Amino acid sequence: MFPDFSAEVAALRVGQIDTVRSIGVRKHDADALRQQPNLTLRYYTQDRYSNTNFWFNHRKAPWNDVRVRKAFQLAINREDLIASYQGAASHAGFLPPGFKEYLWPEEKLKEAFKADPERARQLLSEAGFPPGTMKVTIPTSMGWVQTGEIVVEHLKAIGVTASLESRGDSFAPSWRRAR
Repeated sequence: MFPDFSAEVAALRVGQIDTVRSIGVRKHDADALRQQPNLTLRYYTQDRYSNTNFWFNHRKAPWNDVRVRKAFQLAINREDLIASYQGAASHAGFLPPGFKEYLWPEEKLKEAFKADPERARQLLSEAGFPPGTMKVTIPTSMGWVQTGEIVVEHLKAIGVTASLESRGDSFAPSWRRAR
């Protein structure tokens, strides 16, 4: 695993690797690679769904309160994450490729998962967490730190103090109460 996508693309460009192990190549990087003469790579486009998740242990406080989980969902602006990760070349779909016939149109997805920081702050207050009282640590892998930083900013906007904890190459981002 490479610590960042740019290093992986650079290694692909100079022949140090034959394939990418991350989620793929961003559109702007793929376009640049296609322009390189004498680069013998096979390109394919694959419908993908998101493999980044936030998991809550709903048996333990504060995650056992649906208002808290809903507040975190409403805090996240998925369009920001898509733009940062795929250079806006990705779509907002959250369904495995085998189920394309059930995929919602892009506009319906954007509406259904639209960020609402004001409502998120309200839900947290109703659950007993006024701004500044909730602290969380977000364990993540090195490859997802940039995305995690965006999420930290989204949570800050609803009054949650969040920090990142890089755990090497682990692919299981999760939430937990700060110690």
